[in-house]
Amino acid sequence: MAWRTGITDLLGVRYPIMQAGMGVVAGGRLAAAVSDAGGVGCIGASRMSPAELDEEIALVQAATSAPFGVDFLFPDLGERSAGPGEGTSHAVDPALRAELLEIVYRRRVPLIVYAMKLPAGAADEAHEHGIRVMTLVGTARHAARAQQLGADAVIATGTEAGGHTGAVALSVLVPAVVREVDIPVVAAGGIATGAGVAAALALGADGVWVGTRFLATHEAAVHDDVRKEAVARTEDQTVISRALSGKTCRLATNDFTAHWATREIKPFPEQAVEINRQGLVLKGLRDGDVVGSPIPLGQSTALVDRVDGAAAVLADLVGGAERALCGLTERVAP
Repeated sequence: MAWRTGITDLLGVRYPIMQAGMGVVAGGRLAAAVSDAGGVGCIGASRMSPAELDEEIALVQAATSAPFGVDFLFPDLGERSAGPGEGTSHAVDPALRAELLEIVYRRRVPLIVYAMKLPAGAADEAHEHGIRVMTLVGTARHAARAQQLGADAVIATGTEAGGHTGAVALSVLVPAVVREVDIPVVAAGGIATGAGVAAALALGADGVWVGTRFLATHEAAVHDDVRKEAVARTEDQTVISRALSGKTCRLATNDFTAHWATREIKPFPEQAVEINRQGLVLKGLRDGDVVGSPIPLGQSTALVDRVDGAAAVLADLVGGAERALCGLTERVAP
């Protein structure tokens, strides 16, 4: 079956299946495997130094000539700057953000994804370097703003999604966004099977953004205990919390989320700075502390039943979507 959507046309890829740029989880190894298999891999750059980002991009470009992206967790550039002793985080350091973007421009990365907010002028700057731009949105009005600011596509993120997410279910959000904008729409949240891909296309999406399913792959840069959590958890074992950053974020339920459920949480980015200072994200995802640290995980964890290679996951999503679409045709045929 030949795939043709707004995303395959925009990026020149075989399949409109995008691997979410999960910070810490998604390095060059994962992004390269997904892109080389025909999807769109993304490097999650939220905690990388400039040297680390340059190295991960070089790894992808050495492994494949296929398009890929870099995902940044940039807030509004005017929100604040880093203070003394707050550590290295491009979420609060405009100078560091500029240095990271310069690496992406120099390396001619095909796609930049702004995971939190598309700053004014960012799309125009990227376009000057021949780079496409996408941004995550949680409402139709946010999608309209992104289009006005020059985004080439938007990623409509349903509340089912792991990590930073909003309050609107994907089944409502995607049609609402599709109705609002004229650019391609990618569906995110709760998609871990081929049937989920087919459902997103039926809702009007031009592609999908998949995180939790790709977390449970051999190429994901996480501890094995995190992969085991993704496989073992059920749909009701995640919670939306502001404990990670001060913004709403879906996390695996554990002692970390329980602790912060009864304590005052600072506004963004002060909460993010505090968690960053304690090193809890790396302690959880890299060191395997799945009890006392934040573990971003979507509700689609209920649909993840094994750990595979990234290429096998992509093939399963493609094949499952094609079977689902053919099955629907048979069910509605006259």
